[in-house]
Amino acid sequence: GGGAPAAAAGPDSNEPSCAEGGPLVLAAAAGSGGESFQHIDEAENATMPTPAKVALVVFRPPSPEERPEAVLGFVVLWLLPIFISAFRFVLSRLVPLLGRRVQMEVPVAGVVAAVVAVQAAGGVAVLWVRRNRANFVSIPATLVFVLYAIIPAISVFLAMRSVLQGASEAPFFALLGVFNLAGGYLRWVEDLASDAALEKRPPHRVVQARERVMVARQALWLLLLVDFVLEE
Repeated sequence: GGGAPAAAAGPDSNEPSCAEGGPLVLAAAAGSGGESFQHIDEAENATMPTPAKVALVVFRPPSPEERPEAVLGFVVLWLLPIFISAFRFVLSRLVPLLGRRVQMEVPVAGVVAAVVAVQAAGGVAVLWVRRNRANFVSIPATLVFVLYAIIPAISVFLAMRSVLQGASEAPFFALLGVFNLAGGYLRWVEDLASDAALEKRPPHRVVQARERVMVARQALWLLLLVDFVLEE
């Protein structure tokens, strides 16, 4: 029915013919070479990481050591000797000093002026904090990435310092430094393995020792606990 006029169209017709490069020629070309181009595109798309795979690698659940509250707890434990020293200084020096009775003759006008000045300074400080509250809440993204890159370097630096400290003092510090170095190695190879999985390539040979380092680190952790209990 509907195909008869198109088949009967001649050279004088308005329909494009095969010789003029019409739809029939394009369809034939697509039938012959289009399949090969389609296979090439599919192969290239298969090697490219999909958004879902990228999201799985980037937004994976953090380990317990990477959570902010755990990092804050480790920082508090690391600064605990400084806090204890400051607390002892306050108890031994400042508390007896504040407990002394000092007889001073201060005029009433001076006391009133001091109270008014303190209240005025407090009000100005409160107003300034309220106006600049948004600046305290927001953190530059660059600072986050810089801290994320600096923290492993600080960990390795402290580990090496513990190893050197153990060479001159108690061997406990040397074992603690080796334990922290193993933790830095595990974080590093985990990043390498994630990058290799994202790019669909075999991981580097240095990643192969991850399981053995994990087992050795667990054994070293138990040894550190026993040594700490025996020494203390």
